[in-house]
Amino acid sequence: MTSLSRQHILIVDDEEGVREALGLALEDEFSLTMASSAEEAIKVLESKSFAVALCDIGLPGMNGEALLGAIKASWPSTEVVVVTAVRDVEQAVRCMKSGAYDFISKPWNVDELLAIVRRATEKWSLSNENALLRQNQLGIQEPKILGSSLIMKALRERLLKMAIHDSTVLITGESGTGKEMVARTIHHHSARKRERFVPISCGSIPSNLVESELFGHEKGAFSSAYNTRIGKFEYASGGTIFLDDVATLPMESQSKLLRVLQERELSRLGSNRLIPVDVRVISSSNVDLREMVSKGLFREDLYWRLCGVPVEIPPLRDRENDIEELFVHFINEVSQDHRKKSPSISPSVIKALRSHAFPGNVRELRHLAETVVVLCEEDEIGVSALPIQLILQSKGNPKDQVPLKQAVHEFERQVIIRTLKTVNGNQSKAADMLGIHRNTLILKMIEFNIPNKKAPDRPY
Repeated sequence: MTSLSRQHILIVDDEEGVREALGLALEDEFSLTMASSAEEAIKVLESKSFAVALCDIGLPGMNGEALLGAIKASWPSTEVVVVTAVRDVEQAVRCMKSGAYDFISKPWNVDELLAIVRRATEKWSLSNENALLRQNQLGIQEPKILGSSLIMKALRERLLKMAIHDSTVLITGESGTGKEMVARTIHHHSARKRERFVPISCGSIPSNLVESELFGHEKGAFSSAYNTRIGKFEYASGGTIFLDDVATLPMESQSKLLRVLQERELSRLGSNRLIPVDVRVISSSNVDLREMVSKGLFREDLYWRLCGVPVEIPPLRDRENDIEELFVHFINEVSQDHRKKSPSISPSVIKALRSHAFPGNVRELRHLAETVVVLCEEDEIGVSALPIQLILQSKGNPKDQVPLKQAVHEFERQVIIRTLKTVNGNQSKAADMLGIHRNTLILKMIEFNIPNKKAPDRPY
């Protein structure tokens, strides 16, 4: 039983003697937490993850059957074993149909109790392992925020500190700076990492479907609601939900979102039933929400509810020293995806990149890497592989701009190399294709240090 030792078990029973008896039977193998009511159990579940919950059916107030529904809605990975008196067996069977793992009748046999809890923890462990395997199969790996600059080191330290708390987070920054990557990093290092991370692009949802997408609907709630559908908040319960471009939410949806955040419960469209949800909310915006509040375009109370811990991601132009590291990483990543050997990068390319403003930020740099890898036929990426507007553009600092003469020379060099490859090194044919005299071609090859194919140790 070593692999299962110290799994966390929650015992919920209103009788102190029953809690103590269950504790004595289980304490040698498991880490135990006690609750005397369903309401107390929910508060404990909100602060800690449990493999198994042992719940008495006959609880005062919210009974064990209702507690089961709350646990399976908000903490679906937690296995529930219901404890019942003999006369409540029919109710226990209903609980099994509602998602309980098993039930045990009072008075219980200790060996039987241990066997049931062991099997439940084994199922919980297997489910978590399978979830991790599915993530690996889908290529979902630990998110890595790259950059050796001081500003990025400080950002990573800040994210690790805020990850361990469960507060809401508002991520701001220009488009393409990597806001979803930051959100995934926070989730990955939080206590919720084994639960779902559910991203939602708020701006891509039609305004008439926002509430259905976020909170779900019952069958028949509107004309096209042919089936009951759970919303993203319900689906993400226990984990993290990421509201990307939250500023685009319609005003009428903002009020319902505010209520869900305040009350930690929701009702699907077409239903009056309240469903408890336990999610960590991370949102992002590339516009100033405070300015939108002042213009009456965003609810002020929702802004203060969302902004909890603010995180601002710097634009790429403010972390120039990270450009080379990021570009090399993207080149290697794209080359691997396309099953190509990673080309080297000439210093002139790095100089050109460092002089570019990158209005599209990291997303633009990633796209550039993919473009040059796909189109590059050489072992080295030269300036001629870059878009001409990037080669000639600078951020207003003349000393950082790539000289036009250097750019033209690099372009000529690459064209000559490609032409020689096309004609298998025949200089006369290459000169004809280029429209120059053969002697001019030879001089150019000497000037640009292009190897002659006749030298076997210096191939193109």
